[in-house]
Amino acid sequence: MTMSPTPGGSAGDDDRSTPFSRELRAAIKASGLGLDRIQVRLRNRGIPISVTALSYWQSGKRQPERARSISAVRALEEILGRPAGSLVRLLEPPRPRGQAARALRARRRAAEPSEPTPPAGLVTS
Repeated sequence: MTMSPTPGGSAGDDDRSTPFSRELRAAIKASGLGLDRIQVRLRNRGIPISVTALSYWQSGKRQPERARSISAVRALEEILGRPAGSLVRLLEPPRPRGQAARALRARRRAAEPSEPTPPAGLVTS
């Protein structure tokens, strides 16, 4: 049995694509620019983003979340000839970090049902 490839990937790849990653990948392809050329254009605007980060963004392995990364996405819209906000609006909300992430994990653990304790004096086998 053969598997059909996922968009932007090959058969059997873990498809992590998101609306943002699919749109970014399409915009990059339509532009005809390679990731290295895009990186240079971003760097010339004072936005240092690695080719690896760009690759992760277009594959869906990661998404821009921090302010500097969001600035890079706004610049990418311009570099790739996309309307302002067309990529940024596709980003998912940032994941909680630091104290907020720890508090969220604690709330989830507290909400999990615990195993019932047998009544005192009851023998279970």
